Amino acid sequence: MDIHPPHSPIRSLRDFAIQLITITAGVLIALSLEGLRETYREHVLVSEAHEMLAREIADNRKDVENVLGSLNDQRQNLVVALRFADDLLARKHTDVRELSLKLDFAELSNASWTGAERTGALGHMSYADVRKYAQVFAQQEIFTAHQRQMMQRLTAAVAILGAGGGDPTQAGAKDLEAFRSEVLGLLGALALEEDFGKHLSETYRAALEK
Repeated sequence: MDIHPPHSPIRSLRDFAIQLITITAGVLIALSLEGLRETYREHVLVSEAHEMLAREIADNRKDVENVLGSLNDQRQNLVVALRFADDLLARKHTDVRELSLKLDFAELSNASWTGAERTGALGHMSYADVRKYAQVFAQQEIFTAHQRQMMQRLTAAVAILGAGGGDPTQAGAKDLEAFRSEVLGLLGALALEEDFGKHLSETYRAALEK
């Protein structure tokens, strides 16, 4: 903002008053325009943040719904794995010919939430909106943390059977007991994942409707 001095000398009180009014008016107009520009920038920043957050939430909800839709197949695979271990422990033989320990995990993003925080967009949003988004991503983190725990159990289960040289039917009783324990843990974790996932999906839906 540039303020220029009078171009001609002040010869009277009237000239001084006119110059003062002119300068004051110019300053006020400049400040008003600057304020309008800043308000517009804040409005654009918040609008873009809302748009990106809504898109991210919608994509994350789709991933969670896909995982929920595959839970029955995942549960059945674990039941077969449990029967495999029980058979070998009980009678050293099983009719299970194929094990599938693949689990589906949602790849949930929080990039827009982090971006809104770093750009300052959250500071210009209403308290209700910030609170809504904070609840969404807090629940998402709980779900993600639970998935990480499941991944650790799954990795442990696969490693136990793979330690016997590639043929899981030749695993020793100790390894089979450990494998069985991991599978039981995964079955319990799957039930929790279903509860967490349904609750998270509902939170996503509510956030998108507001």
